[in-house]
Amino acid sequence: MNPTATCPQDALDELNKAIEFVRGRTRTDRPERHALNIAPDVDACRVVLHIGDLSDEEEVALQAGAGSRLAIEYRRDWARPSRLLLILWIVFGGSGVILVYRHYCR
Repeated sequence: MNPTATCPQDALDELNKAIEFVRGRTRTDRPERHALNIAPDVDACRVVLHIGDLSDEEEVALQAGAGSRLAIEYRRDWARPSRLLLILWIVFGGSGVILVYRHYCR
């Protein structure tokens, strides 16, 4: 990263410290739960952490350790299927199959 008018060298040093702090905080108990993406934003002079789920204690610890240059943005994990859709498919899809079977197989 190169210094800009909005983000001088001392701010870049703070950004690098924040990035190293976040990278150093590994959650090895369940790493699949905490997929994260660290993106430095030199224009806004901050580090953006895109993460799916954090507890309140983890968020406070990251904010305290990384400083004011860290911004946490939560994202929804769209890869996981919705239970509601599965339940609706089972209820209405299953009943549709039964009705078609009863209608055509009699």
